[in-house]
Amino acid sequence: MNIRKAIRICFSVYLWGVILYQIIPVKLVPYTSYSLKELYPYPFLHNYTYAYDVRSSFSGHAGSIKNLLKTLKEKGFDFALGDFPEKVGSELIPKPKLPEECVLLGENLPLTLFVIHYLFEVVPKTLTRSQADGVLTRLNWEIPAECYVVSHRGRIILTTFFGIDIPSYNCILSKGKNVYFSRDSLGETLPSDIFFETVAFLEDKEIKIFGYSERSFYLPGEATFFPFHLVVEADMKNPLVFLYKDKERIGIYTRRRVLFAADDPGAYSVIVMRYKFKLGIFYFGIRTLVLSPPISYLSM
Repeated sequence: MNIRKAIRICFSVYLWGVILYQIIPVKLVPYTSYSLKELYPYPFLHNYTYAYDVRSSFSGHAGSIKNLLKTLKEKGFDFALGDFPEKVGSELIPKPKLPEECVLLGENLPLTLFVIHYLFEVVPKTLTRSQADGVLTRLNWEIPAECYVVSHRGRIILTTFFGIDIPSYNCILSKGKNVYFSRDSLGETLPSDIFFETVAFLEDKEIKIFGYSERSFYLPGEATFFPFHLVVEADMKNPLVFLYKDKERIGIYTRRRVLFAADDPGAYSVIVMRYKFKLGIFYFGIRTLVLSPPISYLSM
């Protein structure tokens, strides 16, 4: 076998690997793509986007604080929680330790998944100058937890004399973000329940999740003694909205706007995914976008 033929075979195998990695997993989804179509009101909310578990030069790592602040602003983060010894301005805040099950940490994933993801996702999309999906979007989240917080623990290996970080904070912060919705603007002290009311975004999409009744509005992580309507808005192409009650899946919707009547007591949570294309009831290229803590309807 000559070298040219060997290269051609290797390239063909790699190309098929890229194609398969982009369209799997394939899911057979029995879904009910219907919901109430009545209009619904919007709550007035403050949205706060933050990065959790950021490593910096404060703990002996490389990494320019100036570059971190600049990247936070460019990517729309309001503040970062990390290894800072004290609060720096309004953007850098020492991080509290969270229970391990709350944190979506890429370092806990198998090394083989990282290698495959790098070869078949990062490399081809870098060569074609398109944005690669994060490795966490590849996982199929079947059971929503009470709390999900995306970690941004990537480490800066080298800071050059010219002020360039390798890898950059832009790479470390990636497209994942944590969003806290509040009726009130945040003060000097973060509320104690911020992490348990955080919606984890694994990709940079604008998706709204809230509940409402004649009495009030309800946000992810909150509870009420009154029945309510759960609203999910995923204004994008090819959404898949998975609805759970007490961690049991009760519906899958392919609509961009879902309105569900939560009439029975329980904890209602949402996972939003997207897919590349479908053939009949088979969905190809599923990616996870949003993981939401529940809105609970408590029994009297």
